[in-house]
Amino acid sequence: MSQKERLLEHFQNGNTITSLQAYDRLGVTQLATRIYELKQEGYPIESDRINVYNRYLEKCSVAKYYMGGK
Repeated sequence: MSQKERLLEHFQNGNTITSLQAYDRLGVTQLATRIYELKQEGYPIESDRINVYNRYLEKCSVAKYYMGGK
């Protein structure tokens, strides 16, 4: 199964994902590229910005991706 297929299955199961989660859970190292490919194939992938803390306890903003409804 390819990275894109794993990511699509993850979304189809109703899950969201961030880049760190994509690496840890699915082995996807270039999440933005896989998201772009899925969008090019017509999948309604959307994102929201969320605030998180990094390992140095600094506040950061990251994208949380999910499959929207069309």
